[in-house]
Amino acid sequence: MTEDKVEEHACKRVKQARGLAIKLRFLRGWPDRIFLLPGAFLLFVEFKRPVGGKFEPLQERIHAKLRVLGFTVLVWNTKEQVDNYFQEYGHEQIERERS
Repeated sequence: MTEDKVEEHACKRVKQARGLAIKLRFLRGWPDRIFLLPGAFLLFVEFKRPVGGKFEPLQERIHAKLRVLGFTVLVWNTKEQVDNYFQEYGHEQIERERS
């Protein structure tokens, strides 16, 4: 499974939950995406290959700074991690209630 496939799956899940998936391009070291989800959830998400995906030192510093500021920074390597997040935090329930 490539990180592109995991990212694509995550964006699909965000859209199903009626959220926004914003790609952070041209910002070296920043997470790949910001997800804005119903209920005022803001997530920074980094996608890495399931095997061998490594962080650059700049990424580690930026992720740490975001966490110190109180933001959620997640790293997803698999579709299962994406699905587990949505099940655990109830974003699937939000989607069903709006339908």
